[in-house]
Amino acid sequence: MKNIVIQTNDRFTRESWLKRFEENFEGNYEDNFLVQFVSDTKSLLVKLPQADYCFSFNFPEFELVKHLELLYLGISNINYLDKYNIPKEFNLETSKGIASSIIAEHSLLMALSLIREFPSAILNQKKRKWDQAAFFEANIRSIRDYNIGILGIGNNGTAIAEIFQNIGCNVLGYSNNKGKDKSINKWYLKDQLNQFLTDSEIIIVALPLRTDTCHFIDEEKLLAMGGETMIINIARGEIINENALYKALKNNQIKAAALDVFEKEPLSRWSQLWKLPNLIITPHTAGNIHFLINEIQNDFISKVRFNA
Repeated sequence: MKNIVIQTNDRFTRESWLKRFEENFEGNYEDNFLVQFVSDTKSLLVKLPQADYCFSFNFPEFELVKHLELLYLGISNINYLDKYNIPKEFNLETSKGIASSIIAEHSLLMALSLIREFPSAILNQKKRKWDQAAFFEANIRSIRDYNIGILGIGNNGTAIAEIFQNIGCNVLGYSNNKGKDKSINKWYLKDQLNQFLTDSEIIIVALPLRTDTCHFIDEEKLLAMGGETMIINIARGEIINENALYKALKNNQIKAAALDVFEKEPLSRWSQLWKLPNLIITPHTAGNIHFLINEIQNDFISKVRFNA
């Protein structure tokens, strides 16, 4: 009999997990699996030496998990993966790609909101102010007329490129290697970054967080973008230098931004970012795993069945 250890929280509950197991195994999972639940990291580490499969929200200590047949992390991206010394034979899985569709939808929503001056509309609504002139002066264009730059073409970047290409946008892709994605109209490689930043009118950040991508968007790159550029970040907050971005937005070095992720979360109520009229802030909800509980649980169970 195989031993499964699952870390729970207030949304990935014991009850929801048991329901998924019942559905996937038609009530017969207990014949082959002993499923144990823990709610904290300390209890997880106690159970790991006897576990064959594990679902966790963070990396446990590797010396305890080398024997595991499967470690599944319930997060879509592992920050600073290049810093971990992961054994080559280690079977590590994540929820990578599961949230790509809703992240792409969020990116489209933010792009349209920035183009259509939606923050101004909300502000006017609070003031009960009917002001068409401000929108006419903004010279609003169809989103199809914009160059959409996708910074990082992984699972999320690919889904974002597809949703924008499907509505007729010109999609530019930046990656270390040129891929075969048909949704990318023009590729830019590592030595073409400045040209990518110049050509893109809306830049969507979809890079993984690694040592070399921390503060990837800095003061120099913001200056290279130009005053009409808009930025959307659905990746990780640390990829953008927030102090540099604040200055660029405040001084109109770039036009606007929409941030779903931040260097420190939750974003402090005292942050100067809240005061910027050309910034949309959302609380890390673009592709939050708690929107996709059933999908992630089913994915873990399917990988357990595959490895069993």
